[in-house]
Amino acid sequence: MKRTLMRQVKKKLFMVSIILLIVLFLAGNIVVFLPKRETPPEPGEGQQAKQPLQESPRQQPSPPQQHTLLYVVNQLSNDITVINPATREKITTIPVGKFPSDAFLSENHLYVTNTNDNTITVIDTTNHITKTIPTPQRPRGNVGRGQDLYVISEDEDKVARIHQESGRQTDIAFIKKPTAVAISNAKDKIYVLSPFSREVSIINPAIDRVVKKISIGEKAKSMAFDGEETILLVSNGRDISFIPLKRGKETSRIKTRDAPFQMAFTPTNEFVFITHPEANTITLLSMLQEKEIATIPAEGSPTAIAIQGTTAYITNYHSHTLSFLDTQTLKITGTIPVGLGPVAISIQENA
Repeated sequence: MKRTLMRQVKKKLFMVSIILLIVLFLAGNIVVFLPKRETPPEPGEGQQAKQPLQESPRQQPSPPQQHTLLYVVNQLSNDITVINPATREKITTIPVGKFPSDAFLSENHLYVTNTNDNTITVIDTTNHITKTIPTPQRPRGNVGRGQDLYVISEDEDKVARIHQESGRQTDIAFIKKPTAVAISNAKDKIYVLSPFSREVSIINPAIDRVVKKISIGEKAKSMAFDGEETILLVSNGRDISFIPLKRGKETSRIKTRDAPFQMAFTPTNEFVFITHPEANTITLLSMLQEKEIATIPAEGSPTAIAIQGTTAYITNYHSHTLSFLDTQTLKITGTIPVGLGPVAISIQENA
């Protein structure tokens, strides 16, 4: 009897122990599901401290790619060819007015002079036409200063200032048959070429007045400045006028083998490349020796020339092409088609 009673007691104790264990187990799980404190855990308490969000280098936006664009003015097809010189491929063609003869490039716009339309076509950095500005009769070129454009009119023998927004025109100088115009980097001097008068007139745009006239040779065609704007060259019928701007007058004439047309200084200002459309050549002029030291065969009447680094870009009027000239080796390294009758070229760096 005692043994039976002891067994029952042990059995009950065992059951109570089991029940207690179950209760403790359940109590532990309940604690797990209780709401946690709002205080965030410190680093090292089973979690890592959160770090500030950082973009992966691959996700960070890269700076915009900067490259050069060439704008070629095509006189006979009435358009502009836009070229990537790095790939030597045409990007697009932009139609403009009739018989475009020149273009002025500012930081944000290209202003194309349309001689037979009596207009200027304004093109923005996305290669879209933003407006067309009326001009005096037969404009031959334009330059810009702030909101004003300065336009030369061959038929009306004058220089007119045109406000871009209002279109208001103001005559500021009367110069016989002007054919070319340029502006200083500081925008404080405007140079106007008149083959008829055999002069370069210098205008101060702050007062809209001619402040100086420089005598030059016969049948002048174009002007070129060195990079420091200390020397002005003017291409004449058979020679080049050499004009130190500080002296303000022609000091010598540099003889050329053939009729010079347009000129461009190299970045060091030591040499000048000259186009000769009639002879189908390009010559190299040494500024130190003041004479031509090399002749390079060209094609199809080379006209306009512009230099960037060690590459010269040359338009060929009759072959409707653009040539690439290595200024170190004096070799033509390639030629690509453009529009009809290319006569001018502008370089847009960091486009």
